[in-house]
Order: sequence, then structure tokens, then C-alpha cells
Amino acid sequence: GKAVGVTVDTDGILVLGTGYVNKDTNEVCQPSKGVLKTGDLITHVNGEKITEKEELIEIVESSTGSLNISIVRNG
Repeated sequence: GKAVGVTVDTDGILVLGTGYVNKDTNEVCQPSKGVLKTGDLITHVNGEKITEKEELIEIVESSTGSLNISIVRNG
């Protein structure tokens, strides 16, 4: 087969799906349940504009508490 590349330019981080996380206590949880949906566009975290997945990962990893996430849903 042929390799195909797809690029999607957005003004934030597009949520393609949500999943489960293993906590330090070996408990499995779904932190985005009821909060994020496939197709949401995450535009800001704690008031800071984000455009790259790496920025979101860095903020989440350095967080010790709740996050304030701004999203665009259905336009």
C-alpha cells in the first residue's frame, strides 16, 4: 500500500477520543468522562492558550490539582 499523510490545522487541540488512565494506586479512572467529547477543541488550559499537544501534556503532567479547560463544542 501507499503511505498517506493527513494534516489538520486547528486553533487548539482536537479531541479524537477519550480513554482510561491508570493512577499511582493501580486504580483505573476516566478523568474526562462527562467533560470532554470527541470533536471538542481545547483552546485554553488555566487561561493559557494552547495549540500543540505537547503543551497540553506538559500542563497536565505539572499540575497538582484541578485544571480549568476552555473548549469549543459544535462550533
